[in-house]
Amino acid sequence: MTLELGQPRAVRRFAPLLAAGFVAAYLDRVNISFAKDALAGAAGLTTGAFGFGAGLFFAGYVAAEVPANMAMVRVGGRVWLSSLLILWGFLSALTAAVSSPLQFYALRVLLGVVEAGFFPGAVAYLGRWTSVSGRGWTTAILLLAIPLSGVLGGVASGGIVAGLDGRLGLEGWRWLFLIEGALPVALGLTCFRLLVDDSGVPRAPGPGGVADVVSALLDRAVWRIALLDGANLLSLYLVTFWLPYSIGQRGVTSAFDNGLLSVCPSLLAIPCMLVNGWHSDLTRERRAHIAGPMVLGATALMLSGFAPSFWAFMVLVSVGEAGLLAAIPAYWSIPGSLGAGRDSAITIAVASAIANLAGMGSTMLAGYIISQPGGIRMAFVVLPLTTAVASLSVCRIPRWIAV
Repeated sequence: MTLELGQPRAVRRFAPLLAAGFVAAYLDRVNISFAKDALAGAAGLTTGAFGFGAGLFFAGYVAAEVPANMAMVRVGGRVWLSSLLILWGFLSALTAAVSSPLQFYALRVLLGVVEAGFFPGAVAYLGRWTSVSGRGWTTAILLLAIPLSGVLGGVASGGIVAGLDGRLGLEGWRWLFLIEGALPVALGLTCFRLLVDDSGVPRAPGPGGVADVVSALLDRAVWRIALLDGANLLSLYLVTFWLPYSIGQRGVTSAFDNGLLSVCPSLLAIPCMLVNGWHSDLTRERRAHIAGPMVLGATALMLSGFAPSFWAFMVLVSVGEAGLLAAIPAYWSIPGSLGAGRDSAITIAVASAIANLAGMGSTMLAGYIISQPGGIRMAFVVLPLTTAVASLSVCRIPRWIAV
């Protein structure tokens, strides 16, 4: 099958499939939040140790992201992305057998190593078939995986934990990892069959390899995109990993009810991401479409720390997550246009690796803060405040780049 740059049918064929893979990635990344209490009991984890283990995912992710995408440049997107899906599915399923902190830590690091290549690789793969002016919308379709995983994760994860508990002698939280680990394996086999080999698509004419990595590291625009994403992840992962716990602390004891309530922010985020990505492409403007939603989202999360009631808390958290997620397609549509002569997969991987240091710091710092008396409220103030301040750095991105 021959597909050319900018063909709509290429996006229609590949984007939903890769988005499904990214949904699986996010489910396997964050489903520990729905199994926190039972998993912590089985593995002997304190709240601080759980946050530390959740953060170790990003240690593996950051370490492997650039090498993984250097490998994709050589192997090709079809084989590489399919292989990653299958491998991390098996690793996620192994979490069902965790019985000690060391096992939990090791699996989180390995899961991060394997997942590291998927997001930058998928963005770069789609970019090979998409014109620059359409990347905001295309990236929004791929990144819908984040709120969709929240919707599916909340309903499915809560339902699995509550509904399958005791089946075949296994606790519900073990079924959670087994079932949600099987999903990426099936998707990996599907991707291998349906994705087109992109080895024949023209690549950047530069030297490639380590030289591309060095070039990206010396590019100020790459660092600014990384700063934006890192600041966003500080608050986004606070919601992702700790919202179910926070809801439980506010009196919701049913795992299924907790899962349903955790869906609310993601439902609001889906249309916000699509509209912001579409309007950013329509107006050929990125900076306001990044800073505006990020400041709105961070402010709402800060206010949620002082919410006078449970439902006020849920409304503010929903607005907060929607704002943070709406900004992501706008800033991830920029790196593919940076660095003439440099492969876009390497540029995206370098920016994402730097940014995910914040993801690691966020989960570990949040775990420490929340373990202190009154810490859950403090966490929902400190991290979003950092996000709001850092989002203003978008003004430093030249207007001619942010189009």
